Amino acid sequence: MQEKLSQYLDVVELHLVREISLRSNSFFEAQGELVDLYSKIVEGCDRIRELKETIRLLDDNLVGSARKVQELNVRRSELITHQDKLKRILYVNQALSTLKLLVASVDCAGAFDVIDNLQHLLDGDELAGLHCFCHVRDQLAASIDSINSILSAEFMRIAIHETGDMDASITSKFKVWEKISMNGEGHEFHS
Repeated sequence: MQEKLSQYLDVVELHLVREISLRSNSFFEAQGELVDLYSKIVEGCDRIRELKETIRLLDDNLVGSARKVQELNVRRSELITHQDKLKRILYVNQALSTLKLLVASVDCAGAFDVIDNLQHLLDGDELAGLHCFCHVRDQLAASIDSINSILSAEFMRIAIHETGDMDASITSKFKVWEKISMNGEGHEFHS
């Protein structure tokens, strides 16, 4: 039996050697292909790295400059908006100074024009949210009160002056009539 087992073992060894010899070529070919594949993968990774760097450079040079232009346009628009607000702030400040001068010089029509312009500007959205103008409406109301006082005083002065002139006219006509009546020249009163 031992001999039989020994024979079987020899047969198995022969088959094994034959199979190994048959397959060794394909094994070594597969190993060679794996080495080639690995080198191609390394080359591909290097190429991908190069392409990424090229894309980054192109992005910096082309897209980056376009992005920068867009950012600068947005910044420019913001600066123009701020400049417009500053111009409106300056206009309101100058208009308030002008309003004080007009009220002080009793130019009521000019003062009302300035007040109307300021109220129109304050009613719009251009100055919405600016804390520096929270008391402007109160200043305008105070200016309107001052103008109303000036106009009332002027009306009273004119009314008193006109009444005084009318009294003087009536008194002079009455004296003329009295004189005529006393002289007997007639009872007619000529105005």
